[in-house]
Amino acid sequence: MLVELAVLVRGMYTREPTDIVLATFAVPCLFVSMWAAVEGLNSSGGVYWGGFFGLFSVAVAGLLAFLVVMDAVVGAVVRTRATE
Repeated sequence: MLVELAVLVRGMYTREPTDIVLATFAVPCLFVSMWAAVEGLNSSGGVYWGGFFGLFSVAVAGLLAFLVVMDAVVGAVVRTRATE
């Protein structure tokens, strides 16, 4: 959940198109993570969803982290090529 919040905050304070797109992708990821956290803490509900939402939350956060890392790699390559 921290990755989603960090990307969302970065997208709000910068005007880079990539940061804005990543922040847009982070909003649904944040909702899924919060939903998984609430479902995990609320054991008194009538329906038990199992570990699917926890697994889905990890997968979504992993995808977002991968996109953030790839953005950093592409940015570093572009900066390196621009200085050559």
